[in-house]
Amino acid sequence: MNSSHTPKSSPIEEIDIGLPLEAPIPAGVRETCDVSRYLLQETRKLELQLIRVQRVETMLADAVTGFRRLLGCSEVELWLHDPIGRLSGMVHDWSSLYGMVRFTADSTEIASLYSESPGIHSIEGYLAEGYGVLEAQSEKLEVFMLPLLESGVVVGSLHCADPRAQLLESTANRDLLHGLVEMIPLYLERAANSQQSAELMLLDPVTHLPNRISLERELERELGRARRSNRPVSAVAITLCGIEDMDNLSQRHIRDGVLRKVTAKLAGTLRTTDVLGRLADNAFGVIVAEAPPERVADIASRSQSELDGAMVDNDLGGVVELKVSASYVVWAPDEMPAALPDGLAHHLFEAVLSSADCALYPDAPVVRVEVPELGSN
Repeated sequence: MNSSHTPKSSPIEEIDIGLPLEAPIPAGVRETCDVSRYLLQETRKLELQLIRVQRVETMLADAVTGFRRLLGCSEVELWLHDPIGRLSGMVHDWSSLYGMVRFTADSTEIASLYSESPGIHSIEGYLAEGYGVLEAQSEKLEVFMLPLLESGVVVGSLHCADPRAQLLESTANRDLLHGLVEMIPLYLERAANSQQSAELMLLDPVTHLPNRISLERELERELGRARRSNRPVSAVAITLCGIEDMDNLSQRHIRDGVLRKVTAKLAGTLRTTDVLGRLADNAFGVIVAEAPPERVADIASRSQSELDGAMVDNDLGGVVELKVSASYVVWAPDEMPAALPDGLAHHLFEAVLSSADCALYPDAPVVRVEVPELGSN
């Protein structure tokens, strides 16, 4: 895991590097400029994407991949000051962040990058190598560096290798990027607060089923019991295709109504020992204990066939037709190590949720997912 933490015995270091960001020069009322239309549209899309994220790891992954796409970079890296390990402790899955996000308790690591030029600037590859920037790069290229600011203090740094030069030439384009980067610490704090609030809750407010956090905790307990009793345990994901876009102010109540009706239908297809919960905005999760793989496949298939093609009243005089994608994973006793890996339940649910993606399997039968291989984070 590419992160660092302040030892508990050490005092918490406060970052105060005295490097105010070089803000854009104030513009006159009648002043006009030419801005890349592409950059104008794509920065807006990325901004809207980031503001909706409610988990730290997702927000960081979206920011890194978003800037890579936005600027056409070969590599993007994000450094963040995390003096007490708050942010790094909220990352449960490093698979999409490894080598791209670095948490540091030492503010001087970030300060040293901007000691002479606190604004947006580029450096040559040999200088980047000397700073330890983008260490995974086999070939060092020009690195575009954007400082992250919060309350007038630099708290992080975004590094983009070999970006499209034409997007960075004009002052207006740089001002546009400055505005987007300036919002990242705010979006990150919003995601952290949202995640902390969600982790204090155990019930989904819409369906009154266990939420994702509660499901993972229950699966962790079930995995421990399964290992002791030498029996399999399985996880199922059931994704409702077609309602994932119902997430605006005028349609969210329709989606929530559909979810409540589907909850009642699903509950009737499951055994009393199965645990049903809400896994994502448009997906349900099921924990199945003491059942052989073929039995789990039957449960997933029955749930899918019960819902697929169903017409659900939207309470507005119309109906919503459901399309369903489902997958499952079976963790057998002989696959269990002496000590269960940290975050195993999270990884199992991530595996089935990814495989029940409507974009990947719009009309496929139930998919059995291989047990994910877990390395050290």
